[in-house]
Amino acid sequence: NEFLVGIEDNESEVQRQEIDGYNFFRVSVPIISENEKLGTLVLHWPTDKLDAEIGKIIRFGIIVFIIIILILGSILYYAYRKNKSNIQIAYYDEYTGLRNNKYLSDYLEKVLRNPRKRNKAIFLLNFKSFKTLEMTYGFSYGNEILKKIANKIRKTLDSDEVLFRIDGNRFVVVLDNYDDQKELNRLVEKLIRSFEIPIKQGPELQYADVQVAIVEIQDRHTSPDKVLQEAILTLSHIKDSLVNQVAFFNEDMQKSLQRQDKIIRVLRKVIDGEDTESFYLEFQPMLDLTKNKIIGFEALARLRIEKLGQIGPDEFIALAEEKLLINELGNHIILLACEFLKKIQDEGFNEITVAVNISGIQLLREDFVKNLHQNLLLSDKVRNSMEFEITESVLLDHYSQVNETLEEIKKMGIAISLDDFGTGFSSFSRLAELNIDTVKIDKFFIDKISDTTERELIISDIISMAHKIGLSVVAEGVEDEQQKSYLKKYGCDIIQGYLLSKPLPEESAISFLRRYEE
Repeated sequence: NEFLVGIEDNESEVQRQEIDGYNFFRVSVPIISENEKLGTLVLHWPTDKLDAEIGKIIRFGIIVFIIIILILGSILYYAYRKNKSNIQIAYYDEYTGLRNNKYLSDYLEKVLRNPRKRNKAIFLLNFKSFKTLEMTYGFSYGNEILKKIANKIRKTLDSDEVLFRIDGNRFVVVLDNYDDQKELNRLVEKLIRSFEIPIKQGPELQYADVQVAIVEIQDRHTSPDKVLQEAILTLSHIKDSLVNQVAFFNEDMQKSLQRQDKIIRVLRKVIDGEDTESFYLEFQPMLDLTKNKIIGFEALARLRIEKLGQIGPDEFIALAEEKLLINELGNHIILLACEFLKKIQDEGFNEITVAVNISGIQLLREDFVKNLHQNLLLSDKVRNSMEFEITESVLLDHYSQVNETLEEIKKMGIAISLDDFGTGFSSFSRLAELNIDTVKIDKFFIDKISDTTERELIISDIISMAHKIGLSVVAEGVEDEQQKSYLKKYGCDIIQGYLLSKPLPEESAISFLRRYEE
C-alpha cells in the first residue's frame, strides 16, 4: 500500500525511498490512451549503483578541474612573468635599473593632470665628463660608473623624490612637496657635494662633474615635453667655465630661445632668396695714409628683423655657425660684395677693393675654392679687386690645410688679410710662411695710442716687422687725429675707423667715394 500512495494522480513523479534499509528511486508514470488513464507504471531502481556512478563523475570532474586550474595558473604565471619582463624593458634602464625616459613621461603626465596642491619640480643632472670617460676607458667601464653614479644619487635623495635615467649621462629627479627655492638649493648642494668624492672603479678614481638644471612645475606646463624642454634649455645656459654649475629656469631663457629661432628662420629665408630686405651689407672706407686716398671698403654684414631690431654680427654669425648655415650665408655675403664691386666699377672706380670676412668653416670646406671658380659674378676684374679677411683662430688647429686653401685663393687674384692681428697666437716667423698679403692691427692696440707714451707702445714694432716680411699693415678702429698721426709717423699703410667714416649703406658708400675723390 505504501508503494501506491499518489499513484492515482495523472502526473509523473520521482521519489527517493528507503525500503527495508535499502534506498530506491521510485518512478511512477501514468499510462493514458485516448485521453483515458488506463493505469500507472511504477519502477524501482536501487540507488547504490547510481550513487557510485555519480561519485565517479564527480571525482573525474574534480580531477579535470584541478588540471584546468593548473594549466590556467601556469599560463597566467608565464604571462605575468612575460609582462613583468616587458615592463622592465619598456620602463626601466638596462644598466642602472632606474626608471627610464618612457616612465618619466608617463609619470610627469600624471603629475600635470592632478591639481598641484604641493610644490613640484625637476632636476636635470648632466655629467659632462662622462662621454670623455667612455671614450678613454670603454663603454663597459662607463656602464659600471653609471651604476655607481645612480647609487650616489639614490643615497642623497629622500623617499619622496623619484629618480630617472633619461639618456647616456643625464638623470632626472622629480621632487614632490618642497617648501621653496632655498630647499631646492640645499638639495642641489647636497648632490654636488656627494660627487666631490671620486668614484672608485678598479684601480682608478673618477670624478663626476655634475651640472644641474632646475625647473619648477607651474600652470604653464601643459605636457611632459614642455617641462623637459625647459630643463634642457636651462642646461644649455650653464657655461662650463662658470664656477656655479646650477641654474633655475626663467622666462628670459625662453625669450632667448624664441629670439634665436626667429633669427635662424630669417637667415634661412635670406639664404633661400625669400627675404631680400632683412640682411644687407654696409661698407666702411679704408684710407691709404701715403696717398691720402680711399683704396677700398670692408664689407660688414648686417641683419635687421621686425620686432627684434638690429641684430649684432657676433650673435647671428655665431648662430649661423652653430646651425651649420655659415657656408651658405658666407657665399651670400660674397655675392652681395661682388654686386657692390660691379656697381662701383661701373661708376669708374676700378682700383677700389672690397674686403669680405670669411669664416673658418668656409675655408675648411673642400668645395670652397671650387665654388669660387664656378661663381659667375667673380669675373677676373672682380676677383682682382676682392680681398678675403680671416681671423687668427682659424689657423690654430688647421694651419696647413688653411694655408693651402689660401694659396689657391691667391692664385685666383684674390688678396688675403689676417684680421684682429695681435689678439691671437700668431708669431712673425709663422706669418712669413702664411699665404697672406696684409695684417690688420686690432683696435685694442690702436686705443692705447691715446693714453700711452710712444716708448711703451709696440704698434711701431708690429708695423716694422710686418713690412720686413713683405706684408701691408691696416689699423682698425682709428677714432682720432692723434692715432692717425702716430700711425702715419711709423709707416702704417692703411687705416679705417670712425675718424674716417662709420660703416655706410651701399648708396651712401658710393656717394662718400665720389665726394672724397672730388
